[in-house]
Amino acid sequence: MDNEIDSMVEEEIARSNEAFYAFTDKIVTLSTGALTLLIVFRNSLTGNQPPIYVWLLQVAWIGFMLAVLTGILWYLSKYRVHRDMAKQLRTNRSGCIWEFVGPKWYYHLAR
Repeated sequence: MDNEIDSMVEEEIARSNEAFYAFTDKIVTLSTGALTLLIVFRNSLTGNQPPIYVWLLQVAWIGFMLAVLTGILWYLSKYRVHRDMAKQLRTNRSGCIWEFVGPKWYYHLAR
């Protein structure tokens, strides 16, 4: 019974992670597209008149760039965690790897 519950919990955690990574992928894609459109059509948005709220456009650019950069860093950290886990599994055949490989410092920024 406990093994069934453990496997169900693991499946739900895997689904949760997949959903989160898909969400991150969508945010990066939308931010990249919006940033590209804002940069390409910045003159078309203002017309012949000088822009009134330039600071707002700059804030949007910075926000989109931050979203793209944090998404890329998130994917890079995911890669590194899985690579480190694979290395530990190769060297430690007991199956318990969390005592050797833990989340990096950037996973604990909210603490």
